[in-house]
Amino acid sequence: MIFLFGRTDFLEKTDAIADIEKHKVYLDDHQKNELNNIGSLYDFDNVIIADNHLNSIYSLNTDTTFLKEFTRARADSIKALNKDFVYFDASIFDHDGQPVLLYIIPLHSQKDPLHPGGFIVIKEHFSKFQKILYERTGMGTTGESYLVASDKRMRSVSRFFPDSPPLKINVNSEAVNNVFKEAEGGHVLQDYRNVRVLSAYRKLNFDLPWAIISEIDYHEAVKPINQLKNYIIVITVVLIIVILVVTYFISNAISNPILYLKDIIMSLSKGVVPESPIKSKGNDEIAQITEATRQLVEGTKRTTEFAHQTGAGNFEATFTTLSDEDTLGLALLSMRDKIKMLQEREVRLVREKASALLEGQENERKRFVRELHDGIGQLLTVVKLRLDAMEAKDKGKQEEKQEVLDLVNNTIGEVRRISYNVMPSVLVDFGLEAGLRGLCDNVKKYSRLNIEFTYIKETDKPLSFEVSVPVFRIVQEGLNNIIKHAKATDVYLDVMEQEDYLYLKLKDNGIGFNKADVIKRGGFGLTSMNERAKLLNGELHIESIHGEGTVTELEIPLNRE
Repeated sequence: MIFLFGRTDFLEKTDAIADIEKHKVYLDDHQKNELNNIGSLYDFDNVIIADNHLNSIYSLNTDTTFLKEFTRARADSIKALNKDFVYFDASIFDHDGQPVLLYIIPLHSQKDPLHPGGFIVIKEHFSKFQKILYERTGMGTTGESYLVASDKRMRSVSRFFPDSPPLKINVNSEAVNNVFKEAEGGHVLQDYRNVRVLSAYRKLNFDLPWAIISEIDYHEAVKPINQLKNYIIVITVVLIIVILVVTYFISNAISNPILYLKDIIMSLSKGVVPESPIKSKGNDEIAQITEATRQLVEGTKRTTEFAHQTGAGNFEATFTTLSDEDTLGLALLSMRDKIKMLQEREVRLVREKASALLEGQENERKRFVRELHDGIGQLLTVVKLRLDAMEAKDKGKQEEKQEVLDLVNNTIGEVRRISYNVMPSVLVDFGLEAGLRGLCDNVKKYSRLNIEFTYIKETDKPLSFEVSVPVFRIVQEGLNNIIKHAKATDVYLDVMEQEDYLYLKLKDNGIGFNKADVIKRGGFGLTSMNERAKLLNGELHIESIHGEGTVTELEIPLNRE
């Protein structure tokens, strides 16, 4: 003990203490003060100078009873104390049942260095150890660290039984049984309270047969772990939910456009073109596919519309292929050109057929007129001349002859009228204007209609016979319809002939008619008028209002080459 052996004035007494049986030893006041100062400085409970039988020679206080008990109990082992510093557990010799720790320092004389002649005994304040053991940082509300000796009695105050003397508490637990076998370890086991605890134990590394044991209730020890586990579970569940939600939205963001495109492509595969516009967002692959699908749908719509236009006969409709390799678009264009060519050929054949038919009719009419003129007309003329010759010879039958003569004159007039209607010679000789004017005069002569005829010619070029005859027949058919059905009194015929087209308007103040009903009944006159207009690439419009009359308009493009 450096605090004693470092003082030379105190060491001078050691030989006297060691030879105490022969010399009476006294400590002076200075030395006593030194011991008192040492006791106070290191907070010892007591410092005792004893002989080789552990009889007190000097003590800082009167608390030496335990020393006598310890001397009697350890009489056989006192002589075995060596020259080293020794710890002794004198707890069982304390009447209060409190732990007592002694530091014993043997004193050897120079005459007998092998056997101690006396001892310095220091009684330690156990509160120092207890204060350290009370430090429970990280031990929670149920954790404690305590000292236990090999006799399985506690040497420190129990946290759970603070009013019980430590030596009164028997610690016969698995931890105590293990620590003096294994020196150190840790397990989950039952403590001295028979409570399940997490225990860590270790034997102290000095002469005392003591061990320190730290324990905490298992439920509190694993509570942070359980909390951490629950926290991890909650975090995991939250992360899983977040991942699922994010995955759901991401999958929807990816799958919805794909499903949308699938529906569109399935519709296209069935020949159904979506009506709603297709919108694409972003720049990713799906957006590019969507844009390509949109272009495909738009191209399909254009192709479908072009097919409808072609089917309706609109061969002038414009169409742009999706690319130079657009097989369907190119096929449609080729089909349109072929249909257009076939239709033009068909129209040409129909026109040629109709033209041939009309030409045949007109030739037949010419022949018929010629036969009337050369045959019946000449015979009627001869009959009239003979009647005129007979008039001078037979005056008695004058009235009867006059009747026959009138009949012959009327017959000649009717033949002339028929001949004019069939093929007016003035039309052949002088053109459309003269033919129409003669037609109007002839109609006024044989009907009650008042006809006002106007013909405006703004070009010097003559109108071909192939145009004049169909126009004349259209007007002729219109006037015949007015005479038979319109019950009209006034008729207006206006014609305008220009360089590149001819316009004709025939108007009456008759009762009008329902065009649909007439066509339904198979009106040959209207059909004939339409056919003749089509042969001239013209347009014929007939508008009739019940009670207000009928207006017929004809527009014909002219090619005077």
